[in-house]
Amino acid sequence: MKKTFLLLVCVASMVFAVACNKTDDKDKLPAVASDFISTYWPQASIGSVVKDEGEYKVFLNEGTHIEFDRKGNWEEVNNIHGIVTAFLPAALTQYTGATYTSAFIVSVSKDKRKYEVELSNHLDLEFDLQGNFLRIDD
Repeated sequence: MKKTFLLLVCVASMVFAVACNKTDDKDKLPAVASDFISTYWPQASIGSVVKDEGEYKVFLNEGTHIEFDRKGNWEEVNNIHGIVTAFLPAALTQYTGATYTSAFIVSVSKDKRKYEVELSNHLDLEFDLQGNFLRIDD
C-alpha cells in the first residue's frame, strides 16, 4: 500500500512539474524558433510548447515535434510520417532521396559537427554540416 501511494505521489509530482512548464502561447518562444516554424510549417498550428531548463519542445498539430535550444535554434525535428526537409542542406536531401528511394527522413538532429538522420526504414545516417554523407551509424 505504501509503495502504491508513493508511486502515485511521484507520478502526480511529475505531471505537475511538466504542467507548470507548459504553455500554448507561440509568443513565448524565441523569435528565431517562431520564425523557423512559420517558415517551414506555415499551415501548422502549435499544439503545445514545453520549456524545460531553458530549452523548448514544440509539438505541432500535424505531428511534428521540434526541439530548440535556449536561443531558439533548432536541435531536433521528428515526425513518423516524414519531416519537412527544406531547412536541411541540399546535398543531404539529394543523397537520401537518390540512395534510399523507398525511405524518407523521420528524424534529424544537429550539433556543432554533424547531422544525424533517421530514415523510415530505421537506418541512421551521419552527414557533415555541409550535408556530405559521412557514414551509416550503427
